Amino acid sequence: MDYRGQRPPRSARPPSTQSNQPPAQSPPSYPSNAAYSAPYPAYPAYSANPAYPTNPSYPDQPVSAYRPPFPNDNARGVSFQNTEAGDRHEPLDQHRQRQYSAYQSTSPTPGDVEGGYGYADGRVGRKKSLVRPDREKIDPGHRQWHYRNHAANMLQEGGEAIPSTTGNAPTRGQLRRGKSLLGREEDVHESGLALFKRGTLRRKKSSASAQPTDAPKSRGCLDNIGPGPKDAWYIYCYIATCFIPGFVLSTFGIRTPEQQRAWREKIGLLIIIFCLMAIVGFITFGFTEVVCGTQPSRFQTGTIDKASVIIHGYDYDFSKFNHPAAGPFDGHTNPLFEGNWGAAGADISFLFQNVNQNCHSFIKKAANSSITGSNGNLDWYFPCNIYNQYGTSGVNLTGYESSTNCHVSSKARSQLASMRPQGQVYYTWDNIHNSTRNLAVFESSVLDLGLLQWLSKAQVDYPDLFDELKRPNGTFNGKDLSMYFMRTNQQALGKCLQDIVTVGFVDTKSIGCVASQVVLYVSLVFIVGVVGIRFIMAVLFAWFFSWKLGNFKMESYEERMRRAAEIENWTEDIYRPAPSQYRPSVQKNGLPKSNKRHTFLPSTSRFTPSESVLKGVGGRTSTAYGMLEPMPYKRNGTASIYGGSSGKSLKPSPPDTPAYRQSRSSTSLADSQRFADNPCPFPLGPNVIPQPPPDYEPFGYPLAHTICLVTAYSESVEGLRTTLDSLATTDYPNSHKLIMVIADGMVKGAGNTMTTPEICLTMMKEFLIPPNEVEAHSYVAIADGHKRHNMAKVYAGFYDYDDATVERSKQQRVPIVLVAKVGNPLEAKDAKPGNRGKRDSQIVLMSFLQKVMFDERMTTFEYEFFNSIWRITGVSPDRYELVLCVDADTKVFPDSLSRMVACMVNDYEIMGLCGETKIANKAETWVTMIQGKWELW
Repeated sequence: MDYRGQRPPRSARPPSTQSNQPPAQSPPSYPSNAAYSAPYPAYPAYSANPAYPTNPSYPDQPVSAYRPPFPNDNARGVSFQNTEAGDRHEPLDQHRQRQYSAYQSTSPTPGDVEGGYGYADGRVGRKKSLVRPDREKIDPGHRQWHYRNHAANMLQEGGEAIPSTTGNAPTRGQLRRGKSLLGREEDVHESGLALFKRGTLRRKKSSASAQPTDAPKSRGCLDNIGPGPKDAWYIYCYIATCFIPGFVLSTFGIRTPEQQRAWREKIGLLIIIFCLMAIVGFITFGFTEVVCGTQPSRFQTGTIDKASVIIHGYDYDFSKFNHPAAGPFDGHTNPLFEGNWGAAGADISFLFQNVNQNCHSFIKKAANSSITGSNGNLDWYFPCNIYNQYGTSGVNLTGYESSTNCHVSSKARSQLASMRPQGQVYYTWDNIHNSTRNLAVFESSVLDLGLLQWLSKAQVDYPDLFDELKRPNGTFNGKDLSMYFMRTNQQALGKCLQDIVTVGFVDTKSIGCVASQVVLYVSLVFIVGVVGIRFIMAVLFAWFFSWKLGNFKMESYEERMRRAAEIENWTEDIYRPAPSQYRPSVQKNGLPKSNKRHTFLPSTSRFTPSESVLKGVGGRTSTAYGMLEPMPYKRNGTASIYGGSSGKSLKPSPPDTPAYRQSRSSTSLADSQRFADNPCPFPLGPNVIPQPPPDYEPFGYPLAHTICLVTAYSESVEGLRTTLDSLATTDYPNSHKLIMVIADGMVKGAGNTMTTPEICLTMMKEFLIPPNEVEAHSYVAIADGHKRHNMAKVYAGFYDYDDATVERSKQQRVPIVLVAKVGNPLEAKDAKPGNRGKRDSQIVLMSFLQKVMFDERMTTFEYEFFNSIWRITGVSPDRYELVLCVDADTKVFPDSLSRMVACMVNDYEIMGLCGETKIANKAETWVTMIQGKWELW
């Protein structure tokens, strides 16, 4: 009977009757069946088993034999009745009704070698769960059926059960499959193809029959600020963006609470970034201004020009000064340039002496002194004369008793106070240590102790210490006297010296200025250190390590330098192909032209290893397998790449692929008889590149199957052609590389007349399925709303070269797979249907490989993906170990793929690497010039 096109039938179960009587504790009873004719004497609990009744007993009926009770027939995930449950109530096929029951002692022999419930004649049955072993049904044919029953029986009688050595502990009470990992407490009937849906082995019961849930928790004051956890991070983000309410965000298209939370978190992150940038800017530009301030102008001693004078350590500009009318001055006279006063560039501090302040208790008027003053105050201490800034003026006591030049009037002092000095006069420690001068320091003020010789005992009385200070014997001169006066408790005397003999200030910096300089120097050292370390590491890598990484043959220094020069020349033009000597040549049958001299005697025999034939003699190692001429595919008797030439030994499917398990999908039901002689529902392509021997190592390391992933969006024809040409002409074996192009949407780039998928199709030939017959399949994309549903088409074929860009001798046969995102029906009229971004394109491949590697259930799109790779390459997708990712505007050097594989094969700890990226248009704009100056690594 032909069952194709029909829905999968359900196993039958006799209808049950309701009963409130609990099951009795007695051995189980089974339906009358030849399979159950032999009881199990190993368990005493079954020794009193009566004759098996004609109809089976169920837990909701009074029985005399014990069997593990089930909670409720209505809660069973799979019905066992004569009519189907669900959306139709047709009677079950009698031919299949008792083919399989949950209460048979042995399972029927399935057609699936993995133990699924299929049928050998191609009919579709229920597949075994692939999710977890603890979710499988414990039926009479299960390996632990009797153990579970016996253990439960012992526990019911109050005994003890020894724990299982197989890891399944005995259960008490009702024996049923474990609790669902998805949190489903109860199950309802399901029928039809719902059994085959991934992750829905049992449908969740409706809310009406669900158990009552706990009372809702009390809502806090922060529950209404957004979805998700209300941790400190989100509270900060909400406070930082609280001035923008939700309805404003909804106005700009950010409507859902999840989107608004994501937006607030992004703004919170941007605020942190801006704060860090502000801190860096403040440290760079504002920190010095704040902690150091505006430093006063300072002039070193000995550099004061003729237009200035020094008064108490400050430089005053007298270039435009006119002395007030007094004595010999008429109000229009500048004493610096007229009158031969000698004041230009000199120190005139004694003309404006600081008297009666800190020295009031130390300097007194002597007996018979001619110095004027009243109430113990003196009008001057020193003779009012001028001395030069170099300290070479001798003692001048002329006019000691006269006040003519002393400016003792309050008017003269107020006029001096109204003048603003240009800056301080500073002394370095070298000036202070000068042995020709008697200089000392007190609290950053430079004291000229030699001026104390200008004091006269006949005019004033002063401390005896002054006599010791004015002798430059090395005791006080050239030193800092601050601590001396502090230890001797004579700080007041030091203040007095500051008033009368200060000639300048020591060259010092404030603590703030020192701190700012330290911070700036540390920042400078850090930045220069990072740049320097990276530069040194780059130099070390380029000179000592780079030529070792990925080095699969012995190269001399000259060869490496020649290759580097070729790469530099190659990068000058993005559309320039790689040098011919680095691209392998392909001749007839995919073998290189032999340079061997033809002789009369044969060079090979039947004992010659196959790899020697492939390699040739004296030529470059062949890396292009396969023939340029089409090889017709024969289902019967065709030699397989895995060995054998007979039809029985043909195994085009790897043992671990779904095709080899004789599984049937909805896409192969209608044509299940077409390839009845082939376990795989889809045969290999007619021109599959044969695999070399396992020990074939053309580069000195084991080969690894690699996918060359190209993510395309809106690139031009020239850009795509350049990228695909460079990948197709790499020297890595074509049997171990696959070009995969993922076109991100039906996008037409600027200047293009076709969309990106259409451009890619023009670069393919020998399609497995004609492009106009390829159907789109759905997958879950990285997007929001209806765009989470995206659809894509999978095309498989071989790369079609352009003779204008690649010469015929370099055109290798390379398989290529194109995944074109076409979008869902709702975006058919959008500008960019199917566009989901480069990240989504990478996730499409990564999620597919994850399901292949871990044998997870695949969608129809992934199943089509799987078959396309398998049929065009003859290699199961789980054999691919490496992925080379490039953009559609990038070209690779011919040996780049081989060197990448060499690195990752020789060092298993390397999980990813990045090659050197060069800028092809580095001279076009200033941006490309900056990028070209420091090549990207």
